[in-house]
Amino acid sequence: MRKPLNILMLEDDDVDARQLCRALNVLPAQIYDIIRLKNGQEGLDWLDKHPEETKRPWIILLDLKMPLMGGREFLQRLRENNMHDKHFIVVLSTSDHPDDKHFATQMRVDAYYNKSILQENPARFMQDVLKLGTA
Repeated sequence: MRKPLNILMLEDDDVDARQLCRALNVLPAQIYDIIRLKNGQEGLDWLDKHPEETKRPWIILLDLKMPLMGGREFLQRLRENNMHDKHFIVVLSTSDHPDDKHFATQMRVDAYYNKSILQENPARFMQDVLKLGTA
């Protein structure tokens, strides 16, 4: 039996969030929990307020460009608070800019995808997420 997946989705766009949820629903694994928040500050607040929940590893699906606090600042703060290593970080962005990809690499994210993969090859994206969550 596979371990249940815990998903923290930091995505401000409702259409992208629905598309992600539809893709997650086809995973051949039990999804324990999906929490969707709309910016990095909400994500940090949730992680801080739920220490028992976050003892388990979570897959964090992270958009880089969000209001209030974007994904870049979220990653920096997560790393500063030593909360990064126990979670799997998957960046989903509309950006293919080399600076964004380099930043993600420096922050040791587990994967970086352009959001177009959700339309072009959602099965591959979901397989990759599943591999992270069951590693």
